[in-house]
Amino acid sequence: MASLPAVLALVAQWIERLASNQEAPGSIPGEGASARQGSPPAKIRKGGACPPKPRRRRGAAPLKTAKEPGEKHRLEPYFNFGGRKFLIPMKKNEIKTVHQFGRYELIGPVKLPLKISNGKVSDFTIWYFAFPGGQYAALVKGNPSKVKKPLVRVESVCIWAHFFGSQYCDCGWQLDEAKRRIDEEKNGLIIFAFEQHGKAVGLRNHFIVYAEGQRRGHELVVDAYTSLGFDEDYRKHYGDVADILKHFGIKNIRLMSNNPNRIALLKKAGISVERVPHEVPLNHYNKTEMISKKVKLGHLLTLKKKNGKRFS
Repeated sequence: MASLPAVLALVAQWIERLASNQEAPGSIPGEGASARQGSPPAKIRKGGACPPKPRRRRGAAPLKTAKEPGEKHRLEPYFNFGGRKFLIPMKKNEIKTVHQFGRYELIGPVKLPLKISNGKVSDFTIWYFAFPGGQYAALVKGNPSKVKKPLVRVESVCIWAHFFGSQYCDCGWQLDEAKRRIDEEKNGLIIFAFEQHGKAVGLRNHFIVYAEGQRRGHELVVDAYTSLGFDEDYRKHYGDVADILKHFGIKNIRLMSNNPNRIALLKKAGISVERVPHEVPLNHYNKTEMISKKVKLGHLLTLKKKNGKRFS
């Protein structure tokens, strides 16, 4: 047992560290007084005092994760909440679903029963991919690598349709139809490109494009973008998508798409592509966008209604 003078010396050292605004021995990095300047003390914070810091479990270790090529990044064993860091009680050898493959990180599988547009519930498997330039999710049905040319859809995430069900664009219909067709064939995959939101303009800018485009009376496919100084499409590279396909052993695909530029970029990335038309029936809400895609962007569309007749 330590002597009383030794204990008093340790307490004095502790007080001196706190007074000099340094980290206390054994504290989590960033939790010293300097990290909390400008915020009220824990006792008077809204919602009451913060919970005590959990202790690091013996053997806990950070996980490797890929962010930038050539750099060694690690997933720290704690998470931030309200400016405070809390330890995650985990051991490195307990994590079996995080994998590193060269320049990308893979997490999965996650199995989910998904509702299909025809009302059926079908089992799919989802994988998360993180590349230096973007994040993706691969929704997989069956074993696509066993098929000569599996059915594939590359889906740029769209908050308007995928989250809120907007009828202005064809994004929601294309996702639902892709799931239905892949489920029908029992093999295939859909790749969600999160960084391609709004044709890779980003979530905030996509809000600006829609808000200003509607205020100025522009169509929302090309003119709303260019009127604000944006390019109409920033999706210039499909190397990540090609690597995801190759990860599953796929180099030859039937691609559900009407976009000739996407087909050309995938071919450039080393994927053999056979196009499968994937056209939403025209209606009062989506006709402006579909006509703009065909006339201004050269998309391969017939511009027909559900009954097969052309929209007048």
